[in-house]
Amino acid sequence: GGISISGDVNVTLMPGIYYLQGGGLKVTGKGDFVGLNVLIYNDPRSAADNIDIAGLGKVHITAPVSGTYQGIAFYQRRDATNTITVSGNGKTKIQGAYYLANGTTQFVGNATGDILATQVVASQAAIAGNGQVIIDWIETNVARTRTIGLVE
Repeated sequence: GGISISGDVNVTLMPGIYYLQGGGLKVTGKGDFVGLNVLIYNDPRSAADNIDIAGLGKVHITAPVSGTYQGIAFYQRRDATNTITVSGNGKTKIQGAYYLANGTTQFVGNATGDILATQVVASQAAIAGNGQVIIDWIETNVARTRTIGLVE
């Protein structure tokens, strides 16, 4: 299932992979949402299984710094068309790539919060609002590239 966080609670994700098999991720309320060295993998089962981060508190997520998913903060199943929406109502800082091959990313920055990401791979991207949306490519914080070669 998914994860739903609301109210005035602070949530800290321990380092690792969070596999959401249906249900998506919903973050609302005034509490902080922090996850360092995490990958949030969305495997939606319906059109409603989106990732929606819209809280008023601090949001700080960093992608893994090593391993298979190095540099990727959000990864969605490749054939899924679901949406990741990040609303910068508080201080929002997500260091890592968003990978939604057939999905949509929506960034809505408000005057009180900025949205920071390092890379976005999506079918569609929408940016709106009065705040700043900064996609700042940092070589050490992006997904690894594959090297394919012929070996004899």
